Amino acid sequence: MTDDPAMQEVQRTLGRIEGLLKQNQDEMRAGLSAVREEFNSHKQDDQRNFSSMRVALKDHEETRERHLTAQDKKLDILKSDADRAKGAGWVVLGLLTALATFLGTAVIAVLSGRISIH
Repeated sequence: MTDDPAMQEVQRTLGRIEGLLKQNQDEMRAGLSAVREEFNSHKQDDQRNFSSMRVALKDHEETRERHLTAQDKKLDILKSDADRAKGAGWVVLGLLTALATFLGTAVIAVLSGRISIH
C-alpha cells in the first residue's frame, strides 16, 4: 500500500462503499426472508380457508341432493295420489252416469205410462 493520502482516502471510501453494499445486501436478504415467511403464512391461511370452503361446499351439495331427493319422493307421492284421485273421479263419474241413466229411464217410463206409480 502507498502512503499517498489521496490513495488512502480512495481506499477508505472503497471500504465504506463495500461496507454499505454488504449492509444493503444483508438488509435485502432479511427483507426477502421476511416476505417469504409472510407469503408462506398467507399461503397456509389460504389453504386452510379454501379447504374449509371446499368442505362447506361439499356439505352444502350433499344437503341439497338430500333435499332434492326428498322433494322428488314427495312429488312422486303427489303424482300417485293425483292418479288415484283421477281414477276415483272416473269411477264416481261412471256411477253418477249410470244413476242418471237409470233415473232418466225411470222418469221417461213413468211419463210415458209404461210404469204406474199407484
